[in-house]
Amino acid sequence: MKVKVDKKTVNAMVYIMNEGRPLEQPSCYYYSTILEGYQSAGFDVEYLRRAVENSYKKDGVTLENESNGGKLV
Repeated sequence: MKVKVDKKTVNAMVYIMNEGRPLEQPSCYYYSTILEGYQSAGFDVEYLRRAVENSYKKDGVTLENESNGGKLV
């Protein structure tokens, strides 16, 4: 999908969450799947990591996950 970023049109992968869903921590499996897709497509994974971190900061949720030492990203 083409989107405008800093007054430039760029190609982007876009995810639109269904309305009414609460913001919550993605499972390790879900995050790993998205991360794998980013890597396969040659995307900079730092954008994904920052997006996940920023979404939790806005909602006051911590990025904890017991299966990977307490850090999702």
